[in-house]
Amino acid sequence: MKRKSFYSVLFYLLWGLSVVGQISINPVFQGNDAFFIEQIYQVVLLNTSNSNAEGILHVAIEKNSGENVFTNRTNVIRIESGALINPSQLFWSFGNFASNIEGQTLNSTGRLLGDQYIICYKFIQTNQSKDYGNYCEEYNIKPFGPIELIYPPNYGVIEEVNPLFTWKPPIIGSLSGVTYYIKLVEQNDNQGINQALFSNPPLLEERNVNPNFINYPITSIPLVKGEHYVWQVEAFLADKSLGKSEIWTFVLGENEKELPKSNQEESFRLPKVFRDGSYYLVNEKVYIAYDNKYNEPLLNYKLFLNGSNKSEFSDLPRIELKPGLNQITISLKDLAPEPNNKYSIEISNKKGQKFFTLILNIKELDSLNN
Repeated sequence: MKRKSFYSVLFYLLWGLSVVGQISINPVFQGNDAFFIEQIYQVVLLNTSNSNAEGILHVAIEKNSGENVFTNRTNVIRIESGALINPSQLFWSFGNFASNIEGQTLNSTGRLLGDQYIICYKFIQTNQSKDYGNYCEEYNIKPFGPIELIYPPNYGVIEEVNPLFTWKPPIIGSLSGVTYYIKLVEQNDNQGINQALFSNPPLLEERNVNPNFINYPITSIPLVKGEHYVWQVEAFLADKSLGKSEIWTFVLGENEKELPKSNQEESFRLPKVFRDGSYYLVNEKVYIAYDNKYNEPLLNYKLFLNGSNKSEFSDLPRIELKPGLNQITISLKDLAPEPNNKYSIEISNKKGQKFFTLILNIKELDSLNN
């Protein structure tokens, strides 16, 4: 007996469903925890009427407040009576992204920030405004945070020759299907942690790690007392990256070497050229490394509550800059009396370039996990 295809089986299942209008619209993606833009294009259409249909499929993503995030539409679709159209037969336009932080994050990263959204599809008949089919569903997308490394501690000295590498997941709450890629290398003298990680041969390199820990294998090259090592973890959902951790360094046994100065500089987080949806976990203080290429005397920065340009903090502290790399500490203690919130820092230079750091208070993370 021949094996039926997925869409053939779905064809029969859809006939048994109640539909709105003559076109049944059925998204085939699953899950509420994480969202990538490709998922909205995974939709199947079925003409349940006795006549042919011609029209355009529209999709819109809105926040629960009604604020627009994204819209798109297909080319004209012709569906014969009783016919099924699968995702590969739909041809979409480029889409329109809203100017708010949700729309711009979706545009630059392909994923939604953590929030509540409504995704709606409508099939509109050609040259008419009549709705021939619609489908709407609410989604509670969980916030993305950075992968937070736990052990071995950054700049720590450990005794275990086969340490247990552990880290926190990048999404608040549980999410099935997340795997991790971990890389560990030795750091040479006068070598920064970035250079070491990307240039030196790995002592440990494992993909599809699950859950969020792994022992250093006893069959690997033994770690050497007094040597420095750096490591990093990246999370994946299927083949989609959920982000990378910071790069941490540690020493086995007694600290016989002085940590390179460049390591200390790299412990401050560089702002990004776009809002990528990954939050920086803080506890009252934010540490930023800013490259003052144009010898500006003061840091031109803004602080927003919940990433909204409508909720800007005033009377920010004056921060003086020196030429080159600056290590900047911004205290939120006096600026943000409400601790359980997200923030966005926007830095501008005199050339009009903007840089961003998204902040998630640790207390908020703890409260959502309870």
